[in-house]
Amino acid sequence: MKITYLLLLTGLLSVGGMARNYYPQLIEEADAGDVEAQYEMGCRFSSGSCVVKSEKNAVKYWTMAADQGHAASQFMLGRYYLGFDGGVRNKKEAIKWLTKSADQGNSGAKQALRLYLPESTPAVAIAAQTDPAKLATLKGEGAANPRLQKCVYWLAYAEAQGEKPEAVLDESAKLNKTAGTPYAGFVSWGLLENLKIAKELGLLTPEGMAELKRGKSATITKGQYAGQEAEAGLVIPKAVCPELQNQVMNLELLPASLNRSPSDKVTDRAKVFAKELYDAKLLSDEGWTKVQGLIPGGPKN
Repeated sequence: MKITYLLLLTGLLSVGGMARNYYPQLIEEADAGDVEAQYEMGCRFSSGSCVVKSEKNAVKYWTMAADQGHAASQFMLGRYYLGFDGGVRNKKEAIKWLTKSADQGNSGAKQALRLYLPESTPAVAIAAQTDPAKLATLKGEGAANPRLQKCVYWLAYAEAQGEKPEAVLDESAKLNKTAGTPYAGFVSWGLLENLKIAKELGLLTPEGMAELKRGKSATITKGQYAGQEAEAGLVIPKAVCPELQNQVMNLELLPASLNRSPSDKVTDRAKVFAKELYDAKLLSDEGWTKVQGLIPGGPKN
C-alpha cells in the first residue's frame, strides 16, 4: 500500500507527470501546436484534473492557443486575469483577452466585459470621449481629432457585436449626463454620420479598426481616394469659430488631400449647421455673427 502511494505521489509531483503517463498523445499534440489540445491542457492544469494543479502551466497552454486565435482560450485567459477566483490580477490583460474572445462572438467574454469591465464597453468609452467637461479642457488644434476616431471605432465595434449604434449613443449620453440635451443630439447625429462615412470610405477593415481604436487615421480602401488616410476635419472652420475647433460634433472624416487644403470659407451646409447650433445655444453670438460674415474675422460672402 505504501509503495503504491509513493509511486502515485511521485507521478503527481513531476511536472505534468500524470498528464504524461495518462495523456501522452494529448500533451504531445498541445506541444506541437494543436489549439484544442492546448485548451484542454490549460483546463486540466487549472482544475487539477489528472495532473498536478498549476496556474502557471494553465496560463502557458491557454496563451499558446489564444495566440493562435482560439476564442475559448482567450476567454479563459481573460477570466484568469480578471481574477474570478479572488482579485483582479491584471486588468489590462483581462480586457485584452476578453475583448479578443468577444470579437469572435464568445458570449461569456461579452458578459464578463459588460458586468465586470464596463469601462471597456462602447457606451462607456464614447461617454468619456464626448464628455463636454473633458472637451472643454482640450488645448491646441486637432486635440479632439483622436476622440472622433475612437468613437467611430466603438460604434463600428458595437454594431459588429449586434448592438444598435443609436442605442449605444443614447446610453453614452446618460453616462456623461447629457441625455435629453441638444448637445447629445448633435453629438449623436455627428457620430452616426461619421460612421456612415467610415463605411463608404472602407475604413472598417481589421487594419483600419486597429488604427481608429488608437485614435489614428485609418486608410481609405474604397473610391477615388483609396490609399489616402481619412483625417478629422472641421465642418465650421477654426478661423471662423475657434470655439468649435475641439468639439466632436464639428468634426468629420475627410480624405487627407481634402483636409490639408482647408478653406476659411463657410459652406452653405456649414451655415445651416451653425444656425442649428446657435438656435440650440451651442454657438455664441460672436460665433454666429462671424459665420454670417458680419464682423472682422468672419468669412467674406
